[in-house]
Amino acid sequence: MSGSEGADSVGSLGASVPATEWRPADDREERRGRRFRQTRCEILQAARDVMLETGAARLSLREVARRADFSPAALYKYFASRDEIVAELTAESFRRLQASLLDVPVGLPADERLVQLGLAYMRFAEENPADLRCILAVATTERPTEAGRPPLVGVEIARLLGETLREGVRDGIFRSLSQPDLTRTAFACWSLVHGMVALAGVDLGPVSDQVRSDPEGVLRDFVESLHAGAAARARGAEPLPAARTAPRA
Repeated sequence: MSGSEGADSVGSLGASVPATEWRPADDREERRGRRFRQTRCEILQAARDVMLETGAARLSLREVARRADFSPAALYKYFASRDEIVAELTAESFRRLQASLLDVPVGLPADERLVQLGLAYMRFAEENPADLRCILAVATTERPTEAGRPPLVGVEIARLLGETLREGVRDGIFRSLSQPDLTRTAFACWSLVHGMVALAGVDLGPVSDQVRSDPEGVLRDFVESLHAGAAARARGAEPLPAARTAPRA
């Protein structure tokens, strides 16, 4: 083969396989990335199983490693600490909860949607005990920060509650609320539902004549207190701020 023929052959080959389509280094990097993410998911699934049995406070990295078929030291290639694993599980649990709440029809009137959001929250907690443990642990677990900022968990749920309340005020379903009152009421609503979730396992049988579990009734009473035509206003009394009307646990 002559030099010119070799050059032509090489040139022809080069033309048939553009450099932008032949990136073995990039392919290997992508495969490594996929394996890394898959391994993290497997570790998190093992951690979720352990947490369901022990709770977040007693989550053992050694037990997580055993179930994921890793050495404890190898876990640190994927997570910096036990708290990072708990933080990842917590964030994922909040994402699952958010997806469940987003199934509530947006076409409902704001007052009924607020009730249904609360009921969906409680159903999710009952049907997903591992996620419930993660969510309940969020207040007691030190979570790692990124770039000096605390991780954002539950923000979209809070935004959903706030938007529903604002819509109710705008449509005249709820009484007029200032911005500070709106934010306090959204927090009160979330606290009310979250508190009922936390108390769901308490046996109230021995004191049923004094305390009765009726989550939907409590939710509807709370929402009724927000109505523009609430009973307190009909009697000519000034209604209490919404944040104080939630039934005490």
